[in-house]
Amino acid sequence: MTHELAHELDLARFAPLAPIQAFHLLVAVHDGVSNPAALAARVTIRCPEYPPLAAADVGALANVARTAITSPLDKYSLWAQAFPDPWLAFMNYGYLASPPAPPHPPALAGAAVVWPLAAAMYQRVAGAVDLSGADVLEVGCGRGGGAAYVARHLGPRAVVASDGCASNVMAARAAHALERLTFEHARAEALPFPDSAFDAVINIESCKYYRPLAAFVAGVHRLLRPGGKLLSAYFAEPPLLTAIRDAIVRGGFAVVDEEDMSVRVCAAIAQTRGNLPAIIAAQSTIHAPHHYVELLDGAYTIPALTTGKALYYRFVLARI
Repeated sequence: MTHELAHELDLARFAPLAPIQAFHLLVAVHDGVSNPAALAARVTIRCPEYPPLAAADVGALANVARTAITSPLDKYSLWAQAFPDPWLAFMNYGYLASPPAPPHPPALAGAAVVWPLAAAMYQRVAGAVDLSGADVLEVGCGRGGGAAYVARHLGPRAVVASDGCASNVMAARAAHALERLTFEHARAEALPFPDSAFDAVINIESCKYYRPLAAFVAGVHRLLRPGGKLLSAYFAEPPLLTAIRDAIVRGGFAVVDEEDMSVRVCAAIAQTRGNLPAIIAAQSTIHAPHHYVELLDGAYTIPALTTGKALYYRFVLARI
């Protein structure tokens, strides 16, 4: 099924800006900055490793930026190109076990060494069932760190990891070369895999964004063998969280296990944010660390979880 892919967002439209300059220009336009001189100053301040920009450098590009991001896929495509380092391979909020689970965690490898709490999320969610010898699909794999962890440590026969963002799939293929692991470009609402091909489907922090959700549920039901498991984790306001779970149940699943992980996820967020400077400083491939500090500090903040406005749950759901 593997085929040639192209980035959703063509950063050549922003030439001669470098990808990280294009990133900051798009963020500034999204924030409502419209004056060309102000845009040039903002990009220059955030990108001191490049020559200063003048208003004339960004005037026409600002018009391109206003219509460049039309979907979340464009946003993720931008991130993959502006922040390409292979160590940045996880896109979940992490899980801080207390006591550590499993009691003797496996020796981490690859990007999981950098992101042990993000890897622990996969241990908690995917490790809730025995995947030894199983055929596993991850839907919404992001940049592939979780799928690589599952392939290395949970004993599956094979792992297929899919994502709706072609840029993410390209980054994952480049970063994770493992036996039994393949990455495919596929929308969650139109999964192209054969019927009854998998024993388990993993889905972390993305199902609430699928439209329509019923198409994803029907696809997973079709792909799973009888008794196969959907291993899902997501956060949402309590009514939406319940509505999603109930929609999956109506689609032919039974809840086998569920857990409120909100406290443990919040603890992971706090620890990760505290460790960010050291994590980033240790990456020899980064020539401008401040870009990553800004990106990741925002990504690991969920005020709704700390106030109880949202909950973070994991589910094991069995195909009926």
